[in-house]
Amino acid sequence: MSAQGDVNAAVAALSAFVADIATAVANIKAELAGVEVDTSALDTLVAGLPAVQASVDALESAPPVVTTSTTTATGPTDPVTGMAPGLI
Repeated sequence: MSAQGDVNAAVAALSAFVADIATAVANIKAELAGVEVDTSALDTLVAGLPAVQASVDALESAPPVVTTSTTTATGPTDPVTGMAPGLI
């Protein structure tokens, strides 16, 4: 898999994870409806979800990395060593 493919797969996994958390929180709150419990910690956690989602979305729309190649008078450089072929 390419580096971009790895990033895309990670973004998809993180997006699914955030969606699962949001669903779990909604289910917890529904089960607690009418029950006297302090959900302030849960509310604080939920308030941070949009920032997490925005961070994940930013990964997905990041511009691609542009690589450049260099050449010398003797020809292209080796992509691993950065040297002209035959100079290692």
